[in-house]
Amino acid sequence: MQERLVEARFDALKRWADIANEETCDLFVVGGDLFHRVSVAKKDIQRAASISTEFQGRLGALLPGNHDYITQRPNVLCPSLPISRQTPFG
Repeated sequence: MQERLVEARFDALKRWADIANEETCDLFVVGGDLFHRVSVAKKDIQRAASISTEFQGRLGALLPGNHDYITQRPNVLCPSLPISRQTPFG
C-alpha cells in the first residue's frame, strides 16, 4: 500500500508538469509536502527533480514542506536537490 501511495505522488507530479506544459505556463511551483514522511530517500528526491525538469516553462520550483527532509535533522533540508541560481524571468 505504501509503495502505491509513493508512486501516486510521482504520477501526480508528472501530470502537473504535463498540464503546465499543455497550458504553456511560465511558472511551475509545488508548494511543499511532496513526500509525506520526515526522512526521504535521496533517490526519491532525485526522481522528483528529474520529473520536474520535464516542465518546459521559464521557472520551476519544488519548495520543501515540513515533511520533505532528506534526514531527520531539521537543519538539513534536501541537500541533494539541484538549485538554479539563475534570475527568474530575465
